[in-house]
Amino acid sequence: MKQRAHGEVARVEEEVCKYKYPDRWSQPGSASRTKQDIMPHFLKLLDHSRRNRRTVGLANSALHVLEISSGFGEHICHFAHQSQLPDAASTAAVHHDASRHTTFQPTEADEYLCQSIDRLVEQSRTSNIFPAIQLELTNATEWAQLRNATTQRRKGEAAETGLALFDIVLCFNIIHIAPWHVAESIFAQLGQEISSDSVSFGSGTHQQPMPKSFLAPGGLLVLYGAFKENGKHTSEGNSQFDQVLKGRNTDYGLRDLTLEVVPLASSNGFELIQTTSLRAGNLLLVFRKKLEDGRAYATR
Repeated sequence: MKQRAHGEVARVEEEVCKYKYPDRWSQPGSASRTKQDIMPHFLKLLDHSRRNRRTVGLANSALHVLEISSGFGEHICHFAHQSQLPDAASTAAVHHDASRHTTFQPTEADEYLCQSIDRLVEQSRTSNIFPAIQLELTNATEWAQLRNATTQRRKGEAAETGLALFDIVLCFNIIHIAPWHVAESIFAQLGQEISSDSVSFGSGTHQQPMPKSFLAPGGLLVLYGAFKENGKHTSEGNSQFDQVLKGRNTDYGLRDLTLEVVPLASSNGFELIQTTSLRAGNLLLVFRKKLEDGRAYATR
């Protein structure tokens, strides 16, 4: 019996070790709880993004959502399914046309999680999620591969690819379970413009306009997780969680919204437009990317 138990433990350890960052995984059941908490807020953000598209004359085009570090894919499958329901975004809107359609692009740092995401997507029978793309968040080459794959897939959307690849970027439970330079890379990649010669497809008169950035001006970066504020923990539970994270890795830990995250966002052209308190001391943060002249679209 002991030998069998030892063999089972060894098998589980071998299974976990094939993944790149198993120490960054959330607790079992966490995604099931948080997806329900976040969903109503996400639907409102879809409406905001559609208003943003109308502002730049793209009212009849689909929205595109990127999820950074999708885990096993539970969040993105739930959001994609719910966004397809007839009453998902606006009870007064017509939902079968292109302007109500939303596509989702999952990413993960290792191939095994990408495969797990794709299996879950297949099981969910959700038609608006693209195959997961491998993305190590501090690897510029993999960001470029994501950009190229997305651009190639959307060849027919000439007007859109000339602007940006995504309207909303989701980043849940990431920056506190990764070194700080991961957060720096996320904001830098989403805030910068893509050089005109870095992506190309087509030739001669058939060349398509190149995307200017990953995230559209006025686009939204949505963070979820636990944070410190003004140098202090907001609850005893968060303080204990911070110590647990630092016990895993001294580079992990809750980030300070006021002293770290907002300044980082601002330095990369983002402004914090919404802070929502959710269960267990977690926050849903919505950052909006400013226009080239420093303005951002107003929420209407």
